[in-house]
Amino acid sequence: PVGTGPFKFVEWVKDDHITLAKWENYHKASAGLPYLDEVIFRAISDDTVRLTGLQTNELQWAMQVPLQKVEELKNESDIKVTVGKPYLPDMIYLNASKPPFDNKLVRQALAWCVNREEIVKVAFFGQAEEATEAVYSGNPYYTGLNAYADGPDYDKAKALLAEAGMEGLEFQFDGQPQVPTQMKTAQVLQQQFQRAGINMTIQNYESGEWISRLFAKEYQATVSYWSATLDPSHFYLTNLLSTSGWNSTGYGTPEMDAALQAFAQETEFEARKAAGEQVVAMVQDEVPMIFLDNQLQQYWVRANVFGMEPLPTMEIRMEPVYIAE
Repeated sequence: PVGTGPFKFVEWVKDDHITLAKWENYHKASAGLPYLDEVIFRAISDDTVRLTGLQTNELQWAMQVPLQKVEELKNESDIKVTVGKPYLPDMIYLNASKPPFDNKLVRQALAWCVNREEIVKVAFFGQAEEATEAVYSGNPYYTGLNAYADGPDYDKAKALLAEAGMEGLEFQFDGQPQVPTQMKTAQVLQQQFQRAGINMTIQNYESGEWISRLFAKEYQATVSYWSATLDPSHFYLTNLLSTSGWNSTGYGTPEMDAALQAFAQETEFEARKAAGEQVVAMVQDEVPMIFLDNQLQQYWVRANVFGMEPLPTMEIRMEPVYIAE
């Protein structure tokens, strides 16, 4: 690979690790950067193995630890955690191109069933923030809109299903057993929907098949996350523009396309923010997706590791990282 970064590629062993080494010709080399001579990224899918590696100093940094262990780890003197940043929105994706979710009333019925507080508590052990849009409250484009603020309202959900002629709604949720938070969220949602007489079955898929079904629009409903970065227009345009290859909901209208384009193209801040509010309002009314929470992105490192900070772009910047003796 060709680039101008602080490290050069050394080795890639599939499903095991990638090794990088300090690049001697880096443009900040005269300032002593990067500080590290070598970085090894290891692919460890097992939460327990990853956690044990961090606790025994086999690993000096972990992007994720089991959420149920978070409070316990905060008391370990050899490990520290960065400040949690709510950069990762989770949402329900609904396949609006096929029954039953080609009906707006049915999509709205599901939205009235969602209890975000319960999801954050049970699925994320409190390590997330409730969300009704793509960005968190500290973002300049945050709107605070919530068309379902009076929810959950299971009677309203039942009434919408009756109006749509869809009483006794049944549908399938596509899940990935290797993504624990997704599966736990699905179980919580399953119980919430049941309160409105909705039967959601959970079908498990290997990640490759799950992704294929998502973009082939063969699924009915699922949950996933997306890095919204600092500019939510990118998230909405990518996910909801009718011509976008990343639009896995199958939803698209000329009105939504026009609103998305206005949000993306407007240059004056106040006008752009107003365009963003229109997009958020339309998403909450049309419900091609239902925002649930913003995961707290945080890094777990050994106590002598400094310079690791999570970024809203999901980039990993190792240039300023160093290990104190």
